[in-house]
Amino acid sequence: MTQAIYGSNYEYGLSPVYKDDEIPPGPTPPVPPPTPITCNDGTIITPTKVLDIIRRALRLLGVLVTNETVDGPEAADCLEQLNWMVDSWANEKLLCFVIDNEIFNLNGGQGHYTIGPDATKDFNAYLPLHIESAFVRDTTSGYQNDYKLDIIPNAKWQDVFQKGIGSTYPRWLCFHRTWPYGSIDIWPVPTRSLQLSLSVWHQVQKWLRLSDIVCLPPGYKTALAYNLAIAMAGEYGQSINPIISNEAKRTKAVIKTINQEQILMSTDAYVLPRRAFNLLSGLYST
Repeated sequence: MTQAIYGSNYEYGLSPVYKDDEIPPGPTPPVPPPTPITCNDGTIITPTKVLDIIRRALRLLGVLVTNETVDGPEAADCLEQLNWMVDSWANEKLLCFVIDNEIFNLNGGQGHYTIGPDATKDFNAYLPLHIESAFVRDTTSGYQNDYKLDIIPNAKWQDVFQKGIGSTYPRWLCFHRTWPYGSIDIWPVPTRSLQLSLSVWHQVQKWLRLSDIVCLPPGYKTALAYNLAIAMAGEYGQSINPIISNEAKRTKAVIKTINQEQILMSTDAYVLPRRAFNLLSGLYST
């Protein structure tokens, strides 16, 4: 078999994204094998590294063969593209495998809060991609009493006439998503200290080094490899094999199916005809 010449027709420069993790020209430096993990049933699993995903994607493209090494600059480019790809996945709810619940403290008399990965912000946390739901919790009585908040758009927030009006419990939350930090407005402004619970989308992790472990639920590794192959096809001048394209779509669809939450169907009472409930039969009259 004639061995494929990997990347021979392309000039690659070192990616400037990770200055602290620059990879020297030439073959990729040997990555030490990951420590095997022993499961409860005795099964031994070898963790997957980022480099394994990249090599799989390049083999799917036909620019790399089994046991062939990856040039350092090209590996850095693939790592950069992989992170860009999962960054775009963060905008697709059904690819976010966790809706994370985060708790923050609210101060009495304060209705505006900043949020972002900075200790100087009111809420030092990752900037939410999207807030799914929210509530405030009052523990002053010794119990955890939760009061749901309606999440409103900025246009409705602008219509609020007295933004500083106070109340024991707020009703609305408005999330202003700017970059790299955002802000949250609570209305009416709570007059006592409460806790704020936010359900936020948890995006797929990003990686800094080729030796980083890919720790994701089942199905994500295959989807990453096939979709990375498609994302890198243009840079290598490769046409996309329909089999790879279909498999990339299928693996993403499987993940979205698993992550889809059950939807409970309901109908507003005022659109239904008035019917009497029969206590004996347990049914509504027709």
